Amino acid sequence: MESTLWYLIALSGFFLVSFCLWTLKFFVPNVTRLYIRYLKYPLIIRRRRYWDSVTYAEFWLLMALLVTNILLIVTPSGKVDWKQVVRRSAFASGVNMVPLCLGGRMGHIVQTFNIHRSSYKFFHHWLGRIAILEAMVHAIISIRTQSQHNSLTTSGWIVSMVEMDGDSGMLKIEVALRFPIKVPPGTYFNIFFPGTVSSYHLLHSYPAVAFWHPPDTTDPSGMVSNISFLLTRRGSHARSLLNIERGQKILLDGPFGQDLGLESYENVIFLAKGVGIAGVLPLVLQLTERWGHDNGVRTKLQQLSKKIQILSMKERDATGTERDEIIQKKGALMVEKESLSRESLFRDATKKIVLFWSLEHNSQMEAVGRYLKRLQELDPDNKLLVVWCGYPCQRSGSLPFDLKSNFWACMEPSPGRPEFDTFIISKIAEERQRLQGRMMVTTCGSARFTTRIRKVVLDIIDEMAVEFTETEFRPLGTNIPTRDGVQEFRAYLGIVEGALPTLPGRVEEVSTLLYRCRVE
Repeated sequence: MESTLWYLIALSGFFLVSFCLWTLKFFVPNVTRLYIRYLKYPLIIRRRRYWDSVTYAEFWLLMALLVTNILLIVTPSGKVDWKQVVRRSAFASGVNMVPLCLGGRMGHIVQTFNIHRSSYKFFHHWLGRIAILEAMVHAIISIRTQSQHNSLTTSGWIVSMVEMDGDSGMLKIEVALRFPIKVPPGTYFNIFFPGTVSSYHLLHSYPAVAFWHPPDTTDPSGMVSNISFLLTRRGSHARSLLNIERGQKILLDGPFGQDLGLESYENVIFLAKGVGIAGVLPLVLQLTERWGHDNGVRTKLQQLSKKIQILSMKERDATGTERDEIIQKKGALMVEKESLSRESLFRDATKKIVLFWSLEHNSQMEAVGRYLKRLQELDPDNKLLVVWCGYPCQRSGSLPFDLKSNFWACMEPSPGRPEFDTFIISKIAEERQRLQGRMMVTTCGSARFTTRIRKVVLDIIDEMAVEFTETEFRPLGTNIPTRDGVQEFRAYLGIVEGALPTLPGRVEEVSTLLYRCRVE
């Protein structure tokens, strides 16, 4: 009867929560806005070196999880039944251990339910702590052992290292897949590097975002055979990166990741700090590819319609053989137009994409510059993209891309301007007032950088329709380099300050950028 009772409790709880939410909307006019304002976006714990940020929504969900586990163990009972507590604590610990033991293999489930990776890691860690406490309760009350042997299978594709470039701080690797796969933007892979004893370190993987693939506007959602990863030489994988060589094989498990649904927003602002460009560049690439695909199809349809119209006018005045040739050409164009009109379109709402990238060291452009050049080629008329890159020190060498007014710009240090982060904070509110339609602010960078962006969105969310998200890729940021420590900088991520000019369409004059390069 106990299983039936638990089913009744779960079913009753579901209807009770549904009724409460339904009743709440009659007393609170905008429940969603309040949820975003006070639960989803505010942080109760800020991100630090050894732990990630925690929102109020995640905190209260954790409290609900703890209370649920306690009730599962001690109720329903008229009095404390230690035998029941022993049995239920073992059962609860075993249930919580299921997602814990699966670890990285939960990627498919996380992707299905569209769960953010940081939220999954947060609850994954706490499920482990709860499971350990329940197991200890079970062992203390009744000394009993239970042995379980589970074989953990690893799925993925073995790839060959075809290119490596980078410096002592960042490493870009390009891998050739054994067979083409579909890689949604912003998704990540668990990388298993070559091992010393076995072929791979199967007990430890490193999550890395697939930050680039060759652009394809004809089939943006198609399969890819080559993908690139941008890695830092910091963390538990640092030793593996020191020993890896071109031509070696690595094991990939993925792709996994949350769908941010950026295509439903008219305006998307991306803000990246240093190696954080790896988290936003694939999102920019995908939106640009989809826009280029739809724009190309519409342009071809317009051109075909114009040609058919011209041939129809010539057909009226033509006679004999000339008229037959015109009819033949017109028929071929109509067949081509009909075939093209059946091609599916993405029909994204995206009208403007703005990318701010604050380099933490000039050498970071060496690994990313040619990809920005490819991105620029997808929007030659500057109808969609605005990309600004800020150097922390004076730039040397050739430009990574063509400078086009203030749509594509490289900014260097110049006195008399506020710091970059302060400038960006003011521009978010200004652009929200200027641009029409829904706006999403997407950021990727150090904890300090993303926290400041999150705060400004919270400050303006009541007055302006703007939404915020932080990518699943969370790069580390630490010390600011000195002149004598440039080489050490490449092994550590720093904080760079600077400023940018106004966005296209502003009346004020575009001036030279400032970045204060902190050197001793």
